[in-house]
Amino acid sequence: MNLDDTIHDLLTDEENAADVTTCEEYIETAKRAIQNEGHWLEKLNPANPDNRTPRQTLPLTNHKDGVNTPSKSHHVRLPPLKLEPFSGDIEGWTRFCEQFESSIHKDPCLSVVRKHVFLRSYLDGEPKMLVQGIAVVADTHEETKRILLARYGDKNTIIQTHLDYLK
Repeated sequence: MNLDDTIHDLLTDEENAADVTTCEEYIETAKRAIQNEGHWLEKLNPANPDNRTPRQTLPLTNHKDGVNTPSKSHHVRLPPLKLEPFSGDIEGWTRFCEQFESSIHKDPCLSVVRKHVFLRSYLDGEPKMLVQGIAVVADTHEETKRILLARYGDKNTIIQTHLDYLK
């Protein structure tokens, strides 16, 4: 049993949801602090010509005619993504699923248990009750996803819901 499992066993679902939110805020704050410090360190680096940061230098793009030309990339600091809880609306399943996959499930910094905790914390109503009896451990994360996908991810049901709405 890893540390995440041990901690999770000591918390209620409400405490766990609050902990998840707090952890998200800490992670975003830490990422911003690291990014800001890296920016200033690069700016002060004497080995960096003209005290330009890597963001200010223009990488070269090699075109098919063999001429290297500068290309410009822009870095934009985006606000943290806030996922809306999924409450069983068939039409909202695809949006929820894609947002969860890209922002949480594919994050290599999160353990399987943390991903499972996040998933459960973003469920509301019927979906929450559907998986309520499943233990939140690493071994049951895929099963929880499979149950939700079987209930809400059937493409034919989604299409039929859209067609019913249009009638």
